[in-house]
Amino acid sequence: MGGAKFDLYTEKAYTSNPQGAPFKTDLVSSNEAATKGKIDLGELPIGKYYLVETKAPDGYIIRTDPVVITVSKTSVTYNDGTTLSQSGSGISQIGDVYQLKVTNDEGIALPNTGGPGTRFFTILGSILILGSGLLLWRKRRTI
Repeated sequence: MGGAKFDLYTEKAYTSNPQGAPFKTDLVSSNEAATKGKIDLGELPIGKYYLVETKAPDGYIIRTDPVVITVSKTSVTYNDGTTLSQSGSGISQIGDVYQLKVTNDEGIALPNTGGPGTRFFTILGSILILGSGLLLWRKRRTI
């Protein structure tokens, strides 16, 4: 899905306190038919990087954990917490270009809770408790 926005951090910038500036910022996944959902990170020097989603496409949930990308002399690996990255099956290489598959979940409409109906029952319950307390208090005084 296109339209997601990401920031790419170096390991030092991501783990520093306070968090440093992104290495690359406002990376947007493509909406074009041929490249839909893809982001070009360009050439990355050897090191560890954190790809952080800053805006999810409409209808999708923003990723809370970053995608950790490790670039070495001979390979690129990543970890996004899915079996694709754990097994290595989510990565492909065409020449010197690596493609990493990162998944995202569609949002789920949650039921509406705490609507106006609860207010009525809260007030009614409070009146009943108060009324029964008054009745007990009056009955105790008359005896």
